[in-house]
Amino acid sequence: MRPDFSTTLDRWFDVTVTTRYHQASIVLAPLLALPLIFLLGPRIGIWALPIALVATVLLPAFVYACWPRRDALHVGTDGLVFKRGRFVPFVEITRFGTGDYLRIDRYDAPTLLVGCRLGREELRALEERFQASLRAWERFAPPGTPPVPGTPFYGSGLARVIGVLLCLGGCGALIFSLMAGSALAGTAWFLVTLTVAIPMLLGGRP
Repeated sequence: MRPDFSTTLDRWFDVTVTTRYHQASIVLAPLLALPLIFLLGPRIGIWALPIALVATVLLPAFVYACWPRRDALHVGTDGLVFKRGRFVPFVEITRFGTGDYLRIDRYDAPTLLVGCRLGREELRALEERFQASLRAWERFAPPGTPPVPGTPFYGSGLARVIGVLLCLGGCGALIFSLMAGSALAGTAWFLVTLTVAIPMLLGGRP
């Protein structure tokens, strides 16, 4: 009978590991695709929106394809062990965050964004295991070792600022679309932006 590793300390989580470079590609892609609405909107109308959406997907897809991110993660007593060979000791972690992924900030190294491929319940279990192991390690750390602070992303000041910027960007896109004569495409883009921006602005998850 196959053992249930979900209740043992030997549990391995099926994760995705990304960095700020992956995240930046997602942020930059809409900015690069937005001019397509202004250029194509007056000519083909609402069809400029799906073309812009396809262009938005291309840059992140390229980055994610060139830098694979699938891995397996085990939370040890003194750090995070990845099956691909990476080890992140707790002593190197300066801060962590929770939300759509487990964010690990490190000394002089790229920030890691760890997500779970099996969904939010699995991610919540990973976050709980990580925080329990980290706090247990801190109790036996050398004197003077500062505690590692952790903050949730949604509801934080950064998330609200991003929500405000998305709202402003959506309004700007709508205004420029109206000026360019592509009101339908600009309005659709504006509404799509608001579905993400408003929940973040109010402290929730999109």
